[in-house]
Amino acid sequence: MGEINKDEQRQLIERKLREKEEEFDDLKREQRNVSESFNNLHESLNQGFHRLRSLNEENIRFGNLMSRRIQQENDEKERQFRRSLECSEESLKEQYDLRARKIESETEELKLKKGSEKWD
Repeated sequence: MGEINKDEQRQLIERKLREKEEEFDDLKREQRNVSESFNNLHESLNQGFHRLRSLNEENIRFGNLMSRRIQQENDEKERQFRRSLECSEESLKEQYDLRARKIESETEELKLKKGSEKWD
């Protein structure tokens, strides 16, 4: 029972190849979803800080001098948040790329194994 025949071995390799293809497709789908979430977050960030800037500018026009300092602080917070978001986005992209390369490598190994076997 310990040894499998050539047909079973070929079927096993083909099943593993299909699993790797599915894993790769799932990874790419997840990466697209995360990328879309980051895009939505960027858009929300833009809208929120734009609205905040408009309110502070309106307060400045009405003579509220504190609003100018508050706006400067908000601008700095916006820059920090954007940098943090960009670093997180880049880090996740690197992780996805690393995982994709690993799956591609594993798939290539299976294809080589499948091609090198004599199935007769």
